[in-house]
Amino acid sequence: IGIINPLMSQDDRIRGFIEGLAGYGYVEGENVTYIKYEEPPDEDAAVGNLVNRNVDLIFTITTPVTRKTMTAAAEKKIPVVFIVYDPVSSGLAESLTSPRGNTTGIQTRGSTPRALQWLLLAVPGIRQIFVPVKFDTPAAAQSLADLREAAVNFGIKLTVSEVNTQEELDRSLASIPAGIDAIYVLRSIFILNNVDKIIDTSLAEKLPTAAAIEKSEEGMLISYGTNRLNIGKQASCLARMILQGIPASDIPIEVGEFFLGINLRTASVLGVDIQKDILFSADNIVY
Repeated sequence: IGIINPLMSQDDRIRGFIEGLAGYGYVEGENVTYIKYEEPPDEDAAVGNLVNRNVDLIFTITTPVTRKTMTAAAEKKIPVVFIVYDPVSSGLAESLTSPRGNTTGIQTRGSTPRALQWLLLAVPGIRQIFVPVKFDTPAAAQSLADLREAAVNFGIKLTVSEVNTQEELDRSLASIPAGIDAIYVLRSIFILNNVDKIIDTSLAEKLPTAAAIEKSEEGMLISYGTNRLNIGKQASCLARMILQGIPASDIPIEVGEFFLGINLRTASVLGVDIQKDILFSADNIVY
């Protein structure tokens, strides 16, 4: 089984995938071998190598990697299981019930509006939010569109800062405009790989943070999104069905389950008092 993952901070998904398959009897070193490309790989070389080795299945994370893998694996009919933001809008599938080619997987889109709402409930009075972004994947543009729509509904002003390099991100974080009340982290590979830098800035500037992806353990004040370990295990269930002989195209794409995470250490640094009813709603609290 091949694994391609360009997100350095997302290894829990891989761990969940491998642990999930082990629970189904596919034990690494006994009856299954994993060929992993991570942190981040040369994507084209990784895809080409796995296809040339004619692996039994390829597990991918992110839309760009999945698109390349689907194209390369089609001729040899190698099945692909993915975790992506929105496979339909990205053209990877015709619909959730009709995957394209020999592929299926998990969609993670859907939590952005609720993540913003949880931030506003936890920290009343937020009016303007700083949003750094690099449009390095369709998920970045899609999550920004979701955030813009939600911001209009909640009467929030967004200040979007497009960055393309480490230097641009550093300058952007060093010059956050006056009047900003919080920072929101989008689904961009570059931004997620630099989330520690963003959280450090937020703590120094006393700005609450939120993301529609699980980042509470890293220091994000509010996280509302899929649990990385759980969604990896969810993907492993799809892989098991394929390895048992079910065509990937016959397996509907699933939507990941969303969880609320709150980091109380961050709240303490920021001087934010999270209400008890919000804490009672949390699935993961970091003390």
